[in-house]
Amino acid sequence: MGLYDTFSTDATKEVEGTWLDYGDFQVKIAYAGGANKKFTNLLEAKLKPLRRALDTGAISNERSNALLAEVYAKTIVLDWQTCPDTEKPDKMVQGIEDELGEIVKFSHEQVVKTFKALPNLFVDIRHQAESISNFKQEQLGEEAKN
Repeated sequence: MGLYDTFSTDATKEVEGTWLDYGDFQVKIAYAGGANKKFTNLLEAKLKPLRRALDTGAISNERSNALLAEVYAKTIVLDWQTCPDTEKPDKMVQGIEDELGEIVKFSHEQVVKTFKALPNLFVDIRHQAESISNFKQEQLGEEAKN
């Protein structure tokens, strides 16, 4: 595998997203960077008034995580589907499971709320959104033939 095969990504996939399968739910995410200019522009706009605080280390982790969760909810998380019936795992519906086990409407506000309640999920989604391997051109068909 060459340099370009290793590090190039599919710009369309960076913007249109890829699904992360967590079993009982799945999240469609865009790439955090690259061709996803919505992410870059919103993050820059949110950070601009805080530049001095960031430079001096005067911003708390809680505040920076809240800001980042908002940016991710608006520019990275494109869709969210949940399986309402474990006996029919192939029947996903759009929505997010809340803390009571109810499926609520997918919205940016609900994503932020979920990230706040489940910080480890937010960490994983951030990691996945920054990983180029999730946004490479489909090579499964080629690998299956070999």
